[in-house]
Amino acid sequence: GISVENCRVESLQSHSSHRRSFDAVVARAVAPLTEIVGWTRNLLKPHGFFALLKGGDLAQEVSAAEHDHPGLRVRVTPLRMNGVPWFEEQGKKIVVASFI
Repeated sequence: GISVENCRVESLQSHSSHRRSFDAVVARAVAPLTEIVGWTRNLLKPHGFFALLKGGDLAQEVSAAEHDHPGLRVRVTPLRMNGVPWFEEQGKKIVVASFI
């Protein structure tokens, strides 16, 4: 089954029972990638991943995250949705990252 926690990361970090218990971290418009990874890495299972909605030019942000978190691999995919032209106009992307 699927279980979802809709909350701030700070509330999850305070409970040791959440350590390495999540398959995925999903977020949007929160912070730079390197910060999101730093805040939530200890919550992911060993083969977990990050799925993030981001916008704009992410080259420097991705490079910084891969530098700050050795073993992190990031894939950025432009996002298009029929009937939602502003996604493409604002350069929205799905960022999927995981540790190898």
